Amino acid sequence: MSKREDIVKQFFNVVKQQRTVKFKKVMRDPISPEELPRTGFPAVYIETTNEERLNLTATMRDAMMDIEIIIYVLGRNRDSQRNAAIEAIESSIYNDELLNTLVKNIELTNIETITVGETKPYASIKVTFGVSYCYSLA
Repeated sequence: MSKREDIVKQFFNVVKQQRTVKFKKVMRDPISPEELPRTGFPAVYIETTNEERLNLTATMRDAMMDIEIIIYVLGRNRDSQRNAAIEAIESSIYNDELLNTLVKNIELTNIETITVGETKPYASIKVTFGVSYCYSLA
């Protein structure tokens, strides 16, 4: 398994296991909030996106990738729900010992509202973490 995959799997585990905000669904495949039951919120979708790589030696690579976490909430106080979810995820990610052994650095780089002022009963937000790590081809 690749180091990239190991890192995103640990992100998934950390988000799923944190208990500050109890996520009802944590997935690595896209979530369609319209298809979730009311009891399926809050929900989270995690995926790796952009990555830059630099050759250090013939067999060593330095990499910087983005991991995006999409959060879906439902009902009243949607902004407060999103803020609580972001804080819970950020704290859990930064404090996970295994994750910190897999990477050189983790930084929350962007928080983006997907659709401002959504009138539907749910709301969403995208949280992007920049993750730098080193890996060997051998």
